[in-house]
Amino acid sequence: DADCAVESRHNGVTLRWSATASAGGAPVLWYEAAIFAWSESNSQLNFKQAPVWTGKTPSLTVSVSALQPSTFYVARIRCGNRAGSGGWSNPSAPFLTLPPLPSKPTPPIVEARASSQAVLSWTPPDGPTGEPIVGFSVMTEFVLHAMEPTPSKAPVEQYFEGSGTGGTIKSLAGNTEYVFRVRAHNVSGPGEWSDQSIPLVTAPGPPHAPAAPSYDEASSDGLHLIWAGPHNDGGSNIVTYLLRATPAEGWAGDVPAPVVELEVAGTQLSTWLRGLRGNSWYDVSVTAQNQFGPSDESPLLRAKTGPLPPAAPSASPQLPLVGVGEASMQMGMLGSGGTMAGTPSGAEGKFAEPSAEGLPLVWQPPPDDNGAPVTHYHIVVTAQKSREPFLTHTVESSPELPLSTVLPPLPGSVHFNITVVAENVAGKSPPSGKFLVKTTPTIPGTPPYPPRLHKDLPNGRSSTLPAPTSLSLRWDPPVRDGGSAI
Repeated sequence: DADCAVESRHNGVTLRWSATASAGGAPVLWYEAAIFAWSESNSQLNFKQAPVWTGKTPSLTVSVSALQPSTFYVARIRCGNRAGSGGWSNPSAPFLTLPPLPSKPTPPIVEARASSQAVLSWTPPDGPTGEPIVGFSVMTEFVLHAMEPTPSKAPVEQYFEGSGTGGTIKSLAGNTEYVFRVRAHNVSGPGEWSDQSIPLVTAPGPPHAPAAPSYDEASSDGLHLIWAGPHNDGGSNIVTYLLRATPAEGWAGDVPAPVVELEVAGTQLSTWLRGLRGNSWYDVSVTAQNQFGPSDESPLLRAKTGPLPPAAPSASPQLPLVGVGEASMQMGMLGSGGTMAGTPSGAEGKFAEPSAEGLPLVWQPPPDDNGAPVTHYHIVVTAQKSREPFLTHTVESSPELPLSTVLPPLPGSVHFNITVVAENVAGKSPPSGKFLVKTTPTIPGTPPYPPRLHKDLPNGRSSTLPAPTSLSLRWDPPVRDGGSAI
């Protein structure tokens, strides 16, 4: 089809055409485009002259970048299959390439400066291009010095519409060195960048952002933070640093914690940030401030506070169920007063006796160790009518050990409240729920004194036998009857 779709550029063109109406009985393998110079004085082309460009493609489009700006051309297309080349199409309508790009301007000149902006002027490029200038672009580049971090932002390009020869560059950092370049735009696009301007150092202003802080110690309520001053103080001494800790993803609390902030003197580069929740993740930043204002916030430090004491064990301690495999891990329940409250579903067997000679117990771990493994369990035994523990029995914890123990001998036929406390490196948990148990009776204690001849002492006990082959004796009862009357 001779009616090509044309997209002109200053140095080329993109052509698009329709497929041939007759492929000659075999698939089309390629299309060939030929471009010829055209002028009104030579409008009747005989096409015996050489084309300025030819090329083959398997598609219905081709892009050419070897033409002259502001010049008329026409195109012809033909296709080929395995039998050979077909005939050329009629010439397309003449098309005009765009004018040349603007030439390279002279470097821009800094007319005025402030801490966050600079006023520039520039001269339009020399040499007519046939098209007016429609705008200018200014490239702002940060000058990197030794010992300074790589800038986080790439050079910034700002566009000024129209043919004006000046503009204000904003959003600069104070006390910072910059260079600028300029280029002109016309209908064909942007021209070449100018050389760099004379370097500019902006006026003093707020400091640059410090690097991300670090930490060397964590506790259950804080982090010991370390940071460095900004590489550029904005041309004025740092007055204060503001530390900010924000609860991060993975925070362990049920209710979101508030943001914690601490302001310290500008000469201080480390401190404890307290008031945080233990075993929790925080995003921590530092901001520097001088007399001109605060810096941007530093990059974030993701840090976790130290562990908390574990949560209370998830159930009361219990008597083990015996006769169903490993008794120490089978758990039953005793109700108030030591009565049985049922067995686990599907279990067969009976509960261990609450023997005063060696009370067996099993328990469950806490639902959350709060960031540190449980190292010990403390079984606290308190007589029902007492406030002080009768016994605290400590058991070491490890993954290889079952959560069970046998208590040392206890007084017989006594009601006890038994709780379990878990411990990790951060401290002890609250106690578990109470387990109320009454121990079985034990043998009575030994009477405290030898038997004696009866002398009718008050409150004595005697045995009177017929004289003369008898003795009259008395003795004292044991201090403990073992929980059962003698």
